[in-house]
Amino acid sequence: MIADFTSLSASTIGDAGDSIELGVNTVSTNSTGEQFISSAGNLALGLLDAGTSSVNLTAGSLTDDLNDDVADVAAGSFNVNGGAAVGDSANSIDLNVTNASVLNIDGDVVLNFIGAGGASVTASSVLVGDITVSGTETITADLFTADGAIQVTTSLSLIHISEPTRQE
Repeated sequence: MIADFTSLSASTIGDAGDSIELGVNTVSTNSTGEQFISSAGNLALGLLDAGTSSVNLTAGSLTDDLNDDVADVAAGSFNVNGGAAVGDSANSIDLNVTNASVLNIDGDVVLNFIGAGGASVTASSVLVGDITVSGTETITADLFTADGAIQVTTSLSLIHISEPTRQE
């Protein structure tokens, strides 16, 4: 199934004439503009724009479609529950969000925060793999649990980390 989201009224995924087409199993938007996308397969993200609402994804793996430093998700929050990987060491998922929650991932989690004002991120239950989070503003990292390495970097501001855990 290919879905074109340019006709959504509350918030859009993509812009008119430059929409994102995704092979997905289910897509929905609630009355507040939250986007819910579920796919049994992998998703390459171009731009999911939910304004100040949330983007909620469940998929096999998430990748950046162009491997660039332009936002793949612009939203109030970015939530992923389950999947094989979120980004990889050569291709991070670029986020312009205030909050991110990445849970129950069976592989690497590689996030790059590009928005101004800092971000709060929770990543836990990563069964196999590393967590890598980067950005240019303050990053608050909460409840990181990983089988591999945990790395948080920021070039301009502060890092607040609570309860990082590396599983053996």
